Amino acid sequence: MARKSPNRAAGRVFEEDALVDNSPENRVKVLHISGYGGSGTTMIGQVFDQVEGLFHIGQFTDIWGKYHTKHLCACKTPFRECPLWSNIFQTAYGSLDGIDAQQMKRWRNLSRTRSIPKMLFQGPERWLSANQGDYPKLLGKVYQTIQQISGCQLIVDTSKDTFHDYILRSIPEIDLYTVHLIRDPRGVGYSRLKRKKPMIQGWLSWVLFNRSVEGFGRRYPAQYQRLRYEDFLKDTRGCLEKILTMTGHPQTSLDFVQGNRVQMQGGHAIDGNRMRFRVGELELKPDEEWRDKLSAHYKAVCWLITGSKILKYGYLDKQ
Repeated sequence: MARKSPNRAAGRVFEEDALVDNSPENRVKVLHISGYGGSGTTMIGQVFDQVEGLFHIGQFTDIWGKYHTKHLCACKTPFRECPLWSNIFQTAYGSLDGIDAQQMKRWRNLSRTRSIPKMLFQGPERWLSANQGDYPKLLGKVYQTIQQISGCQLIVDTSKDTFHDYILRSIPEIDLYTVHLIRDPRGVGYSRLKRKKPMIQGWLSWVLFNRSVEGFGRRYPAQYQRLRYEDFLKDTRGCLEKILTMTGHPQTSLDFVQGNRVQMQGGHAIDGNRMRFRVGELELKPDEEWRDKLSAHYKAVCWLITGSKILKYGYLDKQ
């Protein structure tokens, strides 16, 4: 099994000799955490990053819009100067500038929540073929290179959206597993309120988003699990074990989890919120400010829009 580097200041890397066989029977394993914004994807991805043999790459699909900037890797180095990422992109595309990042961004921008109804009406395979060009092929190349250079056994991707699930699923070199991450919509709404984002629009998008991930799960049930954010905070070790079992990852120590505390070591997540920079002890505790601070009016509006999902996902008891 790949061993962690002792050089924590530069973030985690894996031994160079831990390369994998990318023949068809040994495809690149990817665990995609698909969750609506504000559901804790980056935090959960960072916890997975502490598992031996896993590499959390962060919200990877958003990097194309920042490709020619000084955007920081989680090791706090501009990602184009990070030894790990610069090596990955140079190996995958011949040079750091061997990929048309703007074209990758354009393809990426086609894959937004607002396009889900059209994709589902046309059929995912037909829609992807008509709209995505070489995007899946180019993504497949970089994911293969990520595994080869990092030496990881499982890539953890927190790009979040359902389109990314369908795109990854269409790449022959990838063996995809999906975690459908759900958070109480009232908590999501309050998170949006604090960031001065519209809540009602957010709740409408939350419903559409979760329906789309459910649809993906019905197509591929053996490689899909639903995970409530609140359950992960209560039983982190149990949730990790269940998801790792789904992916077939070898049993490994989870001693970095002690109750609701996790020892976080530096990594190389390329994008996501500031949680990816977190190092040291992390206390996992529910963020339920919305109970007291979200007005009765907005709670009622949330029920009108998301009530069926609140019931389906077991949030009825959280008044």
